[in-house]
Amino acid sequence: MLSRKNSCPAASHLKRWMASQAEVTAPARSTIMTSPLYNPPLKPGISGYPRATPLKRHRKAQEAKQVGAGPAKSEHDPWIKMLTSRTRMCCVTRELRPVAHLIRLTPIYFPSTGDRPHSLQLLPDGVAESSTASKGKSLYVTCHRDYIKRLYEPKGPHLPFIRGISSLQLPPNLVDIIHAQLLSRVLWELRYILRRIRHLPKGHLESQKKTQRVLVRWPNPKGQMDSANGVVALLDLAGLTPAPVDSPFDLKEIPFPASLPQNVPSPLMTPLSEHQDVPTYHLASLFPPSLHAYLHKSLWSIFHVERPRGVPNTSSSDTKGKEQSEHELLAMSTLEASSNGSALGTDVAIALWRLVCFHGYGWEQT
Repeated sequence: MLSRKNSCPAASHLKRWMASQAEVTAPARSTIMTSPLYNPPLKPGISGYPRATPLKRHRKAQEAKQVGAGPAKSEHDPWIKMLTSRTRMCCVTRELRPVAHLIRLTPIYFPSTGDRPHSLQLLPDGVAESSTASKGKSLYVTCHRDYIKRLYEPKGPHLPFIRGISSLQLPPNLVDIIHAQLLSRVLWELRYILRRIRHLPKGHLESQKKTQRVLVRWPNPKGQMDSANGVVALLDLAGLTPAPVDSPFDLKEIPFPASLPQNVPSPLMTPLSEHQDVPTYHLASLFPPSLHAYLHKSLWSIFHVERPRGVPNTSSSDTKGKEQSEHELLAMSTLEASSNGSALGTDVAIALWRLVCFHGYGWEQT
């Protein structure tokens, strides 16, 4: 009995003829399909089969190398990651900027509650925590408090968008809302690092270098440090008020700031080598006192979770307290957390830099 597959000789002959005609009439592949510039070598996928790098990601990697990343992984450098992010137009200045330097604003609907009628308000989106862009209309404004205040002006290029949506309201405290969410984003990123480090597999920890950690003590505040360690920021813990030793403290819930600091000093640029310097953040000035305990607990929790990888963690709670009081300067580095190129520490550095940019620092004077 014949098999159902290719049971008809005429159909089989027709298929072979059509295949031969396709080979003759098929056009030559374009250069973009064959050039190694646009088609990087295949990388092994999760399932073991080859997987090609997307063209968009490859192009960003090439741009990052041209900026100055060199042979190092540009995904770990917060400055390269910010510069190579997609660009959007600021509704106030009409300038194209990377989205890392912008605040996304989206209309949010609030239903009526009690004596308060329903409203449609323009609020920040994806600022307090990482999230994808919401569907619908949105606008971008430069991450600078002075430019955000210009949204309230009666004239400007932002008015067509605001007036184009019926009943859209601009909250009177929009600047404070964005400020509070930028503060919360730093705490959110620190909590994410702590969770990732606690759940990293043991084999991954053993494969990393002993000196490669997210947080290390700064050995010499007036000296220099090897730039190969990937240091992206220095954290000055002087003035941070820790939580009482006997009081229960939970890092699961990020507290809301009770107040917002206004007079924030500019971050100092500390040289690490001849061609590299990083910002030094005085955390007690950047964050209000209501967030000091959470910030202090998060940083030292990350530090002590990482410590067993290099030094046996046999110190008692008293020794830890003494250690924390004596070493008030921590260096934050990037740590590769998975095989897909993601690094811990990069997003914290970006969140801190966005916070100081909000206060007017880090912008070129033009």
